[in-house]
Amino acid sequence: MNIKIILSYDGTNYHGWQEQQNARSVAGVLLAAIRAVMGDVESVQGVSRTDAGVHAILYTANFHTEKLIPIGNIVKALNSNLPDDIRVLNAEIVDDNFHSQFDCVNKTYIYRINNCEIHSPFERTLSWHYLYELDIKKMQDAVADFIGTKDFTSFCAAGDERENRIRTINSLTISRENDIVKIEVNADGFLYNMVRIIVGTLVEIGNGKAHSVEEIIGSKDRTKAGITAPPHGLYLKEAFYK
Repeated sequence: MNIKIILSYDGTNYHGWQEQQNARSVAGVLLAAIRAVMGDVESVQGVSRTDAGVHAILYTANFHTEKLIPIGNIVKALNSNLPDDIRVLNAEIVDDNFHSQFDCVNKTYIYRINNCEIHSPFERTLSWHYLYELDIKKMQDAVADFIGTKDFTSFCAAGDERENRIRTINSLTISRENDIVKIEVNADGFLYNMVRIIVGTLVEIGNGKAHSVEEIIGSKDRTKAGITAPPHGLYLKEAFYK
């Protein structure tokens, strides 16, 4: 039986999603809870390998089990075995061939910036404190050059060994409400630190640094793009499937 679950988590206290031998991960803690409820489950698959400190709003995962348990009881049972910074929101039985990562057709990420002089203590692990003035209009004007199917090598951190750096960004929006600047991007896939480098580049544009996004993309040179924004402002908002 293949169980698909949707969960939310605050990534502050975890070294990312991926299970690790010597570090606390979301997948490791979740798998321990699944085994406590379902027995000897071999592994849990997640839609994305979120980095240390990155959060998730609607994260999709799945696991296979031979144990029969009423599907309506799984959410409550898992949450009773999980810490408060991880919550399972939904569970359902899906086709045996479903894979949360490989069947995903696109994902949406949100990045939150606390743009003010004095950082809110309630936002310190949930957003990037950027105290300098940002010109939101300039940032919004740069958005169009990101949209479409392009080679995003310039927005890929070292360590990503994938040869294919072509991705399609379907939408990218920037909005501001009081001190919070929100950048939301949807694409068919993301390279390593791609969203955080896009955010860092947009922030530099908003701070007055001259950047041509079109030239950065064309250069295929990481050094031409902006800084890598810190991880704790990033959220996986949702994954979409056929």
